[in-house]
Amino acid sequence: MRLKQAIAATIAMALMSGAHANGAFFQDLGFFVPAAVSGDGSVVAGTLWSEATRWTRSEGFVGLGVLPGDSSSRLAGGFGGQVNFDGTAIVGFSSSSDGSRAFRWTQGEGIASLEDADESLSFQNALAVSADGSVVVGLGSELGGLSEAVRWTLEDGITLLSELSPAGTPRLGSAQGVSADGSTIALRNAGSEAARWTLGSVVTTFGQLPGGFRGSVGNGISGDGSVFFGFSTAADDIRQAYRWTDSEGIVGLGNLPGRSSNAIDSTFDGSVIVGITNNLADGSFAGPFIWDQENGMRDFQSVLVDEFQVDLAGWQLGSALSVSNDGSVIVGQGTNPDGDLVGWVVDLSATSTVAILDQESFGPVGVGSGFNANVGFGGAIDHAQTLTVGASGALEQIDLFLRREDQTTEPLVLDIRTVGSEGFPTTDDSGATVLGSIEIPASEVTLDGDWLEIDVSALGIVIEEGETLALVLQSNQNLGNVAAGYSWLGDQEGSYTGGSSFDRFGAGAWRSVFDDSTRPADLYFRTFVSPLAVPEPTAVAMLTAMAPLLTARKSRSRVRRG
Repeated sequence: MRLKQAIAATIAMALMSGAHANGAFFQDLGFFVPAAVSGDGSVVAGTLWSEATRWTRSEGFVGLGVLPGDSSSRLAGGFGGQVNFDGTAIVGFSSSSDGSRAFRWTQGEGIASLEDADESLSFQNALAVSADGSVVVGLGSELGGLSEAVRWTLEDGITLLSELSPAGTPRLGSAQGVSADGSTIALRNAGSEAARWTLGSVVTTFGQLPGGFRGSVGNGISGDGSVFFGFSTAADDIRQAYRWTDSEGIVGLGNLPGRSSNAIDSTFDGSVIVGITNNLADGSFAGPFIWDQENGMRDFQSVLVDEFQVDLAGWQLGSALSVSNDGSVIVGQGTNPDGDLVGWVVDLSATSTVAILDQESFGPVGVGSGFNANVGFGGAIDHAQTLTVGASGALEQIDLFLRREDQTTEPLVLDIRTVGSEGFPTTDDSGATVLGSIEIPASEVTLDGDWLEIDVSALGIVIEEGETLALVLQSNQNLGNVAAGYSWLGDQEGSYTGGSSFDRFGAGAWRSVFDDSTRPADLYFRTFVSPLAVPEPTAVAMLTAMAPLLTARKSRSRVRRG
């Protein structure tokens, strides 16, 4: 059975609801370091620029914040259980010079530390969370004691697993994974072996692969609690991924030629496992693997290229770090064609989907402190941002971070237009160079500033890779001494690759903002595109900028605040 068929089988319920599993969507996530994907595949969590961050196709990158007094927050790498089923709960650790402490972020309450009521216990690193977000496991200790496996619940707070285990149980190293219902925990090691802990206070150790003598290490557990995985060594003393079940015990998954392997995450039922391989010659990353019962272990990059027609020319995938419950969404890291170590996500069930373009154009984590420049305009002052097309498809949405003054009542107009040979926006405000135009009512823009999501799908604009575009904002309101009718917030820290920002007075010539070092640089925006449908499944590589338009019709469209 080919992997494509195996995946199709595991996502049968999704197919019944309309998903179409005959292609793949692949995207470069830039310098975001993914750590885990939600059970339903909708949310990827990881770290971006020293802040724990979540990513979705519709919202892009949103920072989770940092605990008060700390300098950074992160998700631990190499463990896939740090996001709950639907991405509404994420766990990790926040750090300062004094050490680290575990956090739980929830969509309703934000980031919060996991603390003990009497402060006799500390929780240093949260490594996994149950499906509903109510149970968190990881690494903690008694004050002044050695680190060990801990469990946290809303009702009981922090508990050392050693206190809940039978006398004579080996020291429990750390809790690496938890079942969806929170009842069963995967232990990295109990003594020198990976182990299972259950609510009945039973610890079961896994031993090691036949002929091995270095024990075993546990990395996680399937959502249904039936399958455990990690690595061990056999008689050849080479690290090998394993799968442990009650009925079969510890079973090696094999190794690819010239490589060792380490199992990192699995589907809900444990039927598909993903992980990392390393070159035996020097220990370097050799690429991710994917395993299923029918096909055994295979090089995942080869599977993507051969079975899902993903164009990975110039790529070297390094690791697969997490997989969704049904096996359709997988995340990891690798080296892109530019030689950068980046995160990536692939959806094996998608042939076409809305993709966010260029995380660098709006800062690392969304509407945070990076929005420090106020580009004001009113009356005869217009502002523009040029950008380079990253991929072909249909333009769906443009997000701008805007605010307005109290006095502003006239609408704001967004033009999408072509760029002249010298890289400046075209000056004809009504000719063929204006590919689409949208009027934004003043009431849609907040006084304090927020993302405004502008649905441009009704314009019927098609984009093509390699061309350039300009976003032009205009307002006809004369506000006298008021500095700005509207403000398009921007970044003072340097240029955006593939474009620049401009302004002009009246119908005069455009001038580059970069000609004056005291003025802000590029303007914040986000853009989205739906890749064009093609006869055969294809992939979508990272989209480096918003895309130009080949055809359009002028139309009013819907806008809404983010």
